[in-house]
Amino acid sequence: ELGQLARSIQQLKQDLDFLNRERSEFLATVSHELRTPLTYIKGYADILERQTLTPDEQQRYITIIREESQQMNEWIEQLFWLARIDANAFMMERKPVDVEDLIHQVIRLMRPDIEQENVSFEIEGERLEVMGDAQQLRQMIVNIIENARRHTTSGKIIVRYGVNAVGAFIQIEDTGEGIAAESLPHVTKRLYRTEASRSRKHGGTGIGLSIVEAIAQTHGAELNIKSQLGHGTQVTLQWKEK
Repeated sequence: ELGQLARSIQQLKQDLDFLNRERSEFLATVSHELRTPLTYIKGYADILERQTLTPDEQQRYITIIREESQQMNEWIEQLFWLARIDANAFMMERKPVDVEDLIHQVIRLMRPDIEQENVSFEIEGERLEVMGDAQQLRQMIVNIIENARRHTTSGKIIVRYGVNAVGAFIQIEDTGEGIAAESLPHVTKRLYRTEASRSRKHGGTGIGLSIVEAIAQTHGAELNIKSQLGHGTQVTLQWKEK
């Protein structure tokens, strides 16, 4: 019994050490990711004070400041959702949600930026309602489409929704770079980024899909991700009929 107790204490210590390292690495990464856009914003704001800049230079620096502000805003928004998940603070308003209307809202919002990048949308679906919280479902769809956008330099993003043999589903497929088989099991882990997407332009926060998975679980939906390197990714939220 003393031996078993000693092993249990040792395992507990190892678990606590691991959690402390995870927390330290997470905070270090977040600090770095927030500091980077702030540095760009301050630096280019200082440059804009110069009187010798041409209109083209001014516009270029304003564009950089806007892009870095968007990057920072995304991080803050994702961290807000993460904090709610960790605090078990999801105040779900469970009521019928019109999925078709929700998807069209999201696409109207995201289409202009995405189509500038030579990526088009296709929508395939039928009238669909699911029980849940409209804000949380919207965030899931936004995160999945945003992830697809980052990894699709040209081609299309296909959004499907309806009812299959299992139950209600929402599926988002892209024709992008895809995910390597060894990376696929890890993509919903916090701060995980595949090797092909570590640049600031395409890397994202590394939090989006972990938020999708958490919200899916609270809504009784299963998250399935299929992908093949060089052939795109398919993300499915599947509800089961009770």
